[in-house]
Amino acid sequence: MQTMMLNELSNNVDARVQTIDDANLAQRMLMFGVRVGTLLRVVQRSKTRGVVILVGGSRVALGKEAVDVIRVCVD
Repeated sequence: MQTMMLNELSNNVDARVQTIDDANLAQRMLMFGVRVGTLLRVVQRSKTRGVVILVGGSRVALGKEAVDVIRVCVD
């Protein structure tokens, strides 16, 4: 099992959220269905603005501040 920050995850690779290192952000991510243990996939990225993830059948755009504090693990 390999762990990395969400900003390091390649497109179209399934990963599971391991930690969210910002309590306020973790609370906001609950509204989008993103919590520890959630399976997600990066479907689009921007080098300056963040990523779009697929989680639970929905696309969610995350800014740079989010992808820098979400740690994921890849099986």
